[in-house]
Amino acid sequence: MMSQIKIATFDATPPSGPPRLSSSAMHVRVLGDADVERLLDLDALLEALARGFSALSDGRVAAPPRHGVDVTGRFLLSMVAHAPDHPMGVKLVSVFHDNHAPGLPGNMALIALFHEGTGAPLAVVNGTYITAMRTAGCAALSTRLLTAGRGRTPSGWPRAIPGRRPWRRSRSPSA
Repeated sequence: MMSQIKIATFDATPPSGPPRLSSSAMHVRVLGDADVERLLDLDALLEALARGFSALSDGRVAAPPRHGVDVTGRFLLSMVAHAPDHPMGVKLVSVFHDNHAPGLPGNMALIALFHEGTGAPLAVVNGTYITAMRTAGCAALSTRLLTAGRGRTPSGWPRAIPGRRPWRRSRSPSA
């Protein structure tokens, strides 16, 4: 269930300038696993990815290289980005490949969004499902773009692609 947490007494609605003190408390929306899975439209995600990659290629998105720390082969990565007229965002991703043994995902993520004009926090979102769907969406979008105008996937792809990279079955908590 979506919840809101009062975190400060700032007005997050001004389009620009610093947050102003107000009598009403600012609310941060918190979205958990079930919220994200229910709200994320995968068709809309593919279209957003196409627009986003185009904007990134055209220099309309600020997305500096990710930063991270290595803790004995386990990683915490941070990625920030901003596109004009959109919230600023930061995604934190933990990469712990041995998490499958205790039944946890190998990658887990948290996304925080901030108001473009005030810097006020807007939302904290469980980003694990979004990250997985974004990765899958990139592959789907690549296939769509590479086959544009052909009507179908070229017949050699099923043989050529696995031959370029070793494939193995993904480990899952239920396997």
